[in-house]
Amino acid sequence: MKKCWDGKPENRPTIVSLEHIITQWFRSVSKYYELNEENDEHFAYMDDDILQFRSDIEEFVEANKSLLSQEQTNTYIEQSRPQLSNTSRSFEIIYQTSLSKEESEKYDNLMI
Repeated sequence: MKKCWDGKPENRPTIVSLEHIITQWFRSVSKYYELNEENDEHFAYMDDDILQFRSDIEEFVEANKSLLSQEQTNTYIEQSRPQLSNTSRSFEIIYQTSLSKEESEKYDNLMI
């Protein structure tokens, strides 16, 4: 990533090299999940390509777990408190309900 930000364009990676790195990373993550279908998070039986990206894979796996956990939490909240679900409402309704009459009168003369 730091190489991509280099001030000198000639020091930045080419699109071809970036594509190669991203493809290898994607294959390594996919292979990790193939080898660890039972959530057995061991790297012992992995080939050198996967081990090269081990820290990236571990970071991805942890982020994925966190995302899944957050999605489950959000689903629980939506199921247990349906009144909190997002619904479309006009801004005027929100504006009227959030301001007292006195506050509302202060802004009546303003134009957006």
